[in-house]
Amino acid sequence: MQSHKQNNMNSIISVENLNFSYRNEKLLRDINFNIEKGDFVGITGANGSGKSTLLKLILGFLKADSGEIKFAGGRDNFSFGYVPQNNHEKSISFPITAWEIVAMNVSDDENMKANEKIENALAIVEMKDKKNYDYNKMSGGEQERVMIAKALANDPQILIFDEPTAGLDQRSKENLFDLLKHLNSHHNITILVVTHELDFTKDYFNRIFRLDNEFVEVKHV
Repeated sequence: MQSHKQNNMNSIISVENLNFSYRNEKLLRDINFNIEKGDFVGITGANGSGKSTLLKLILGFLKADSGEIKFAGGRDNFSFGYVPQNNHEKSISFPITAWEIVAMNVSDDENMKANEKIENALAIVEMKDKKNYDYNKMSGGEQERVMIAKALANDPQILIFDEPTAGLDQRSKENLFDLLKHLNSHHNITILVVTHELDFTKDYFNRIFRLDNEFVEVKHV
């Protein structure tokens, strides 16, 4: 794969000459790109092209063969909010409220109590009025919003989504991306999304990368 190389002093994440192999097959080759504060970035490409693998490398779930991923302030001090693929389709075997789901990711700190963080996160995704509802009885779109609130609660530097529209109907997909655009434009939250649904999502992103036989930036506004 060829790469799109870009260096910027304002980057919060910089990927440099990243290579990754799986079972002796080169999956990612010489990947270079950066993400700046306030970006809304989409990564698209064919199934099996390595999109989700790239996310896992950024998150630290996998280790690259070579290359480097740099974070503003260093990886140890960098905070992610991650919403995995099909997260809303994974039922929980016991009753649990939206509030309790978000609370799993929250603790007190010197600036804000945990309860306040939970309230704020649920309010941002417009689920505060359903905070005591059973998560298992919610629609897929509502469950996705709760998971976004969980990811938001500790004020991450970036939100990362792997195929967030999987399993949702078209209206829920559009509502979800309207919410993500609101988070990005009104709350200045940096967002990175892997998606195969570029037809309706392309206008939401300010930057789009395509990962197929090469890694190319196809939109930068």
